This record gives sequence, C-alpha cells and structure tokens, in this order.
Amino acid sequence: MSASFYIGLAVFFACAALALGVMLWLSVRLRKKLLEDSSKLSTVFSAIPDLVYCMDKDMRYTSANKAFVSFVGKNEADIVGKTNDYVFADKKGMAAYFTEMNARVLKERKILTVQEWATSCDGVKLFLDVIKMPLYQNGALAGLVGIARDITAHKAAEARTLEASKVKSQFIANVSHEIRTPLNAIIGMSELLSMESLLSRQRNYVKDISIASHSLLSIINDILDFSKIEAGRLELSPINYDFREMMANLVSMFGFMARKKNLRFDYEEGKGGLPKCLYGDDVRLRQVLVNLCANAVNFTNRGFVRLRVTAEDGGLTFEIADTGIGIKPDDLKNLFSLFMHADSVKNRNMTGTGLGLSISKTFVEMMGGAINVESEYGVGTTFTVVIPATAGDESKVARQSVEGGKVSFSAPGAKVLVVDDNTLNLKVAYRLLGLYGIAADMASSGQEAIIAVQRTAYDIVFMDHMMPDMNGIQATAKIRALGGRYFKLPIIALTANATRGVQDIFLSSGLDDYMPKPIELDKLSEILRRWIPIEKTGGALKDALCLIGEPVDSDAGGFWEELGKVGDINVEVGKNRVAGMEEMYRETLEIFYDKTPRECKALSEYSDAGDTQNFAILAHGMKTSLLTIGAMGLAETALELEKAGKAGDKERCAKVTPNFIERLGDLRAKLSPVCNPDNSVTAKTRLKGDVSLLKEKLKAAKGYAEIYDGDSGAKAVESVMEYDYGEEANAGLKDIRTAFKCYDFEEAKKLLTPLSDNYHPIE
Repeated sequence: MSASFYIGLAVFFACAALALGVMLWLSVRLRKKLLEDSSKLSTVFSAIPDLVYCMDKDMRYTSANKAFVSFVGKNEADIVGKTNDYVFADKKGMAAYFTEMNARVLKERKILTVQEWATSCDGVKLFLDVIKMPLYQNGALAGLVGIARDITAHKAAEARTLEASKVKSQFIANVSHEIRTPLNAIIGMSELLSMESLLSRQRNYVKDISIASHSLLSIINDILDFSKIEAGRLELSPINYDFREMMANLVSMFGFMARKKNLRFDYEEGKGGLPKCLYGDDVRLRQVLVNLCANAVNFTNRGFVRLRVTAEDGGLTFEIADTGIGIKPDDLKNLFSLFMHADSVKNRNMTGTGLGLSISKTFVEMMGGAINVESEYGVGTTFTVVIPATAGDESKVARQSVEGGKVSFSAPGAKVLVVDDNTLNLKVAYRLLGLYGIAADMASSGQEAIIAVQRTAYDIVFMDHMMPDMNGIQATAKIRALGGRYFKLPIIALTANATRGVQDIFLSSGLDDYMPKPIELDKLSEILRRWIPIEKTGGALKDALCLIGEPVDSDAGGFWEELGKVGDINVEVGKNRVAGMEEMYRETLEIFYDKTPRECKALSEYSDAGDTQNFAILAHGMKTSLLTIGAMGLAETALELEKAGKAGDKERCAKVTPNFIERLGDLRAKLSPVCNPDNSVTAKTRLKGDVSLLKEKLKAAKGYAEIYDGDSGAKAVESVMEYDYGEEANAGLKDIRTAFKCYDFEEAKKLLTPLSDNYHPIE
C-alpha cells in the first residue's frame, strides 16, 4: 500500500476522533442543559400555589407539588405509587369521589372541570376550582394531571355580594310597598272623583293629581325594572294584542302632550299599513315607545315630533324624530348607560330617574331587536327601534274595558270578595268595584275569607298578601285545600309588593293572577273581564254608578269647625291623602277613632309577648292610618315602631310603645267631640229604647256579620243607638258598630251574641 493510503487513513481517524469528541462535548452540555431546565421546571412545579398532581393509568400518584402534599399532610415520597384510598385514608367519602372523577377522565379522555368542597389535613374546608385532563406519552394515554385552585375567598366574596343584593332588593321592596300604599288611595280616589259632577276648575285639579300620581308610579316602576334587570330576573310576557289600537292610544296621548307645548306631532305609517294583531309583550313595547316619545316631547321646545312606523320583512321599525335640543357627541356614547342624563346642567329642569333609555335598550334586545340614535346638537334627534314581529290571533285578543279612564261595562250580578286587613284599602276597593255595579263583600283577615268562600259562591276573590296571623298565600292554600270548586275559584293577589319575581311567587303558591296596589281602573277592568263569567258582565252603567253614592254635606253639625280645634293633625294633609274627598276623610277619621283602642290593646299585647312579626304588621297599618288623617308626628313614631318590629328589637318595641299609646289616647280624646257626638247625648236625654226594635236590629246585624256586610251591619246598629238601653248595652252597641266599621266580623259576632241573648230591659 502506498504512503498516501496510510496518510488518508490517519486523517480519517483523526477526524472521527474529533467528531466523537465534539459529540461527547455536546452531549455533556445538552445533559447539563436538560438538568438545568428540569431543575427549573421542578422549582416552578413546586412553587405553584395551586394544587398540582399527576397519576398513571392505574390512578397511582407519580408526582405532586408542594401545595398538594401540604394539603394532604404527607411527603411526596409517601404518595408516589399510592392511590387515593391511601392518600385520603381518613376521608373515605372524599377519596371515593376523587377516584370516580379521575376514572371518568381516563375513560372519556376529555378535560373535566368542576367546583367542589374539600377538607385539608388540618380540617380546613376549601372550595376548589378543579381541572383534570388526560396525559399522553408518545401518542398513548399515560395517565392524568389535576390542577386545583383555592377560590374559597372568592366564594365568600360572592356570597357577600349576593347578600348585599338581597338586602338591596328587600330595601326596594319595602320602599315600593311604602310608596304604593298611599298611592292606592290617591289614584283610586282621583279615579272616583273624576266621575263626579265637577266644575271645570275642579276637574283640572283632579287631572293634575292623576298625572302627578301616575308620574310617581312610573318612576317607581323604572326603579323596579332596573332591579329586575340587574338580577337577570326580568322576563317578557307575550300575549295576543291589538297593535293598531295600541298605536292609536300612543298617538292620542303624545298628540295631546305636544299640543300643550305648541308643538306639531306627526304620525306616519309605511307603505302597506300595519298589522291588526301581534303576538308579543305589548306592555314592554309600549313602555319603550312611551319613554322615547316622552323624551322627544320633553326635550323639544319648538318645531315637531314625528313617530313613523313601518312593517316589512317580518319586523317593525319605529322612528321617533324631533327638532329638539339634540345630544352632544360626548354624551351619545354613554346615552344608554344607567342613570344617564345628557347635558344634565342645561337640562336640570328635566325630571326622571335616568334609567329609561337603559331599560328601553334592554327591553328591545330581549325582544330580539336593536335601538340606535342619531343626533346633531342644537338641531334634533332620531331614535330608531327595530324588532321582529309575530302575527297574533285576533280571536284571543283581550277585550278592552276602559275607554279614556271611564268604565265601559258593569257586572251587577258578579259576586266578589275583597280580603284586606287595612280598612281604608277595603273602602277604596269597595268604591271602585261599585263603579261596575258590584256590591262586594269585605273580609279583614284570612280566616274570615276562608269562612266567607264556603258560604258564598264567589266569582272572584281579591286577596291581600301582608296580613297578620295568616297572610294571603296561607289563606289561599287553606281555601284550595277545601277541594272541589275551590280549586278553580279565581283568587287574585292584591299587594303593594311589586318587586321582581313576585308574580311567579303568587302563581306558584296557588293564586291565579296578580294586581298591584295602587289599584288602577284599567288593570281592575282587565282582571274583572278576565275572571268574571261573561254572562255576568254587560249591565247598564247607570245601574252601576248608583253604588258609588252621592256626596253629602260633611260640614253638617260644625264638623270642620270642631276639627279645627284639634291641633295634632294637619287636616289639609289628611284631605290630600284621599284626593280631597271630604266625605271620605271624615269617614276615615271616624274609623280611626273607633278602631284605635283595639289596635292599641293589640299592639301592647304583641309587645309584651315579644311577637315582633305581628307587632311590625300592626304598626305598619297604624302608621298608614295616621298618615291618612294627617297625624304626622304620631305617624313617625309608628314608623319607628314598625322598623323596630321588623328588626326584631323587642327592647325598643317595649320602650316606645307605652308613650305611643298614651299619645294616641290624647289625640282620640281631642277627636271625641268630632267623631263621637253621642257623648253629648246622655242617657237622661235619650228616649227609652224599645226592646223588640233592639232585638230586631241585633238579629239583622247578626245576619250582616254572617255575610260580611260591614256597612249594613253598622247602619243596623246605629239605628238603635239614639235610644237608651242602659249604660252597659249602650256601650256594647258602640263596640259592635266599631267592629262593623272596621270589618272585624268575628269581633262583631262575638259582641252581638251576649247582648242579643242576655239583654234585660232597664227599669
């Protein structure tokens, strides 16, 4: 072989040695790098605050980080190769649950996320957000990895937030109840007064009262809608409705508002006209259009407001345009935000909650539509609402029963029962139902209602919710439990509580429908039409109006002159509480005078027994009565007692009650010449009473008590009170009359029996 061969071979071996050396050097460096990376990963793995572990296919631990081993109270070496039965030996239930979840991940080969409670080795309960996922190696299932994060603090914060929301909701419910109760009297009495023969000036006053009270009611509804939206509890209630009629009513309403401001109101319909009947939530759609049109009129001082409606491609488009003040560009982007008033400094004379547009946007989006706005500041604004439209069934459209605030039907043959523990509410309901020719029966408690429905086949029962001893839901449950026809008896919830979900609560509790206070004629007419048999509606309105009663001269006998001497009540405030109806105010004052002793006695008994629930309900009713007559100072004390009762503050109830009762006694003494003129007629000046007449009237009064007719019962007793039947009998007659006036029929029957059975003529 030549020398060149050996030289080449030497070079080859030299290069091979060099390459091997380089490869060895790289291998060492790579191993060192891997060890460094592994150490870093191990450090990170150990430092992660979440609980992390790995398992093989047999659900044996292969590794776990520091947080996990700390949680289970063992070293990593102790758990590697072990199952949950060993790791959680002292927590068999938890071990079985974890094993079941792990097996599910391995079987389904899917990621599993759960939130679960777990107990650490030292007994601390943690709420964990857990994710478990399959682990693969070279494409084959090798086991699983689990990661659990402690979210106990987050859960606690969430619970606090929910509790705060609950407290806020309860506050809104209380405020709603407090405001709606007096509104019941204001709106109800203004409706009644508007149907009297009034001077033009008086009719304008009544109209102003009605407009103002409905505006207040609208603000309350905005707040309640906001509460429902915030809680995610607002739902649409679709029905078949007359769309054209709804639009005609809106045009009439805002045409009038525009004319009052010397504006032109234009209404346009797209080509092809509008559908007659639609299926959807007409109440929410109307609320949206009312809000937009009202804003357009309110913010326009000259020019016009235009409402254009187009029906095409299975949808409706509403355009509300105005030549008003417009909206600044900076305000446009936040226009649909909560509590937003555009250019609030300039428009500080514009009223409202700032919730209207935000609520409208929510309603439109719930309907599957969209709302947009274009505006040029100082020129005008155009809102566009687009919603899908579903054709309705005209045969299922509810018949309209109120035209322009007037009752358009009567039902003199209908049998109606109203159940409410508040005497004033009963009076208002009785008068309103009288507009329909209905002589309603009254009951002041759930127990009386149960007895009444068994004696009379009522067409409809209006059931108050908040009553002492037995509330409306409990009374309804007992009526339904009677079986037979009582399952189908229409029972309507009558309540000032109009917060979210309340209708669902009533319907799920056995009631058939829901009517909020204050009672409004259109809603009352809707309820009566819906539930009273059709053959009982349709009487002549002139027959119905006679039940309202004619005005009387309430100044007879110097009533107002004597009342002016009582310094503890504001007579004008009291009159305003009942829409200026002097007859109703006088009647309310007399009812207050008659029932106060019994209420004071009951309040004292509730306080002594520590029954704060019934104490709060009674204090609430007494507060309403005091506000109604204008006794503002005493009403504030009653409110204080109501709050103490609701808070379960027995000590405060016991401390304030005696002085409150004493002050009520002083007021009642001052009212005696006004409300109890019989005191001026002594037994010596009265004619001796005829025993047979007394027996006859007491028998009649018993009959009225059995059928829950308070007015007739009181009149029967009053017809013999001008005669002298002896001191004890005279006092008994007064107590019986008081019971009838307060619709306390059980008390009336209790007092009637001994007087009618055991009376002995005076010598």
